[in-house]
Amino acid sequence: MNKFMKKRSLSIVGSIVLCSLALTACSDNDDDNESQPVADNTQPGLSAADLTGSWSTGCILDDVNDATDGYEIESVSFSDAGFTASAASFSDAGCTTAVVDDDDVDLQGTFSMGDTVLTASGLSATQIDFSYTDAVSGQERILLDLIAIQDGSLFLGEGDFDDLLENDLEARPVSLDLLEPYFAQP
Repeated sequence: MNKFMKKRSLSIVGSIVLCSLALTACSDNDDDNESQPVADNTQPGLSAADLTGSWSTGCILDDVNDATDGYEIESVSFSDAGFTASAASFSDAGCTTAVVDDDDVDLQGTFSMGDTVLTASGLSATQIDFSYTDAVSGQERILLDLIAIQDGSLFLGEGDFDDLLENDLEARPVSLDLLEPYFAQP
């Protein structure tokens, strides 16, 4: 084999290797965790002890898409025994005049913590599963969510409890709701 043929053979082999690498880099990943890759462990996830206590939002719009829908304060409490979550509705922006709203949430149950994941915004969050008994059907249900504490505020996954329950989501949110922080209560 002459020098020209050796160079050409090496050139062809090199091209094949480069094409293979390029195809591998561009290939689809069929991994189920594609939407929420597990975060590296440089920032540890939350533990149940980190959540212990009561957390509440300020007075927020009940529906950000409809300012006439009223206002609410959402609360969630965590203990060794489990969690409680509630929402109270108000007619005014100061949340001083309470109103009855059939969509208000009042849940209690247990929770379990999962892996730390990267959210769509690039922030780390911990997977959390809320288990409770549906008041209407009596069925055991699990609400898949995300949770994070940043700068002393607690954040849940995109969509509040009543939105998640109303839509009967079986998928975990992929981002945190950074517009509705919960603040630690004394």
